[in-house]
Amino acid sequence: IVTFEDPEGSGQTLLKRVIATEGQTVELIDGVVYVDGKALGTEISFPPEIGILIEKPEFLGHLSGFENLKMLSEIKGSISDANIAEYMNYFDLDPEGKKPVRKYSQGMKQKLGIIQAIMENQKLLVLDEPFNALDEKSVKLFRELLIEYKKRRIYPQY
Repeated sequence: IVTFEDPEGSGQTLLKRVIATEGQTVELIDGVVYVDGKALGTEISFPPEIGILIEKPEFLGHLSGFENLKMLSEIKGSISDANIAEYMNYFDLDPEGKKPVRKYSQGMKQKLGIIQAIMENQKLLVLDEPFNALDEKSVKLFRELLIEYKKRRIYPQY
């Protein structure tokens, strides 16, 4: 898990770009970034199992939260509708709600972003400001989820 909560100027944006953009936006002058023991840019071009949460996640505004996550899940096809619903329920989002994402608060969008990043049991998580706009309860839930992941080295299924 890579989290970015460091002060400005500490290199977090550079590291994010190197990991998440196949090195096309950033060229390293010195050093190597290894993912699962493989050099990024030479042995692998992109981490195969990566979940990314950007600072301000955006989704298709006319779709519901569930519809957005469902559409994203269809890319890999590795998570069921029931698992998506369980993650949404865990973060107090209604999987059956019809409210379009454009009407979601920033905190609700952040929760969707978290779910999108973790829902397919990725090996590598890159989390940029993961607690932005979250209420205290949601921060606690997310921390517990990350602690459980660290203990088990796999994502819990809800």
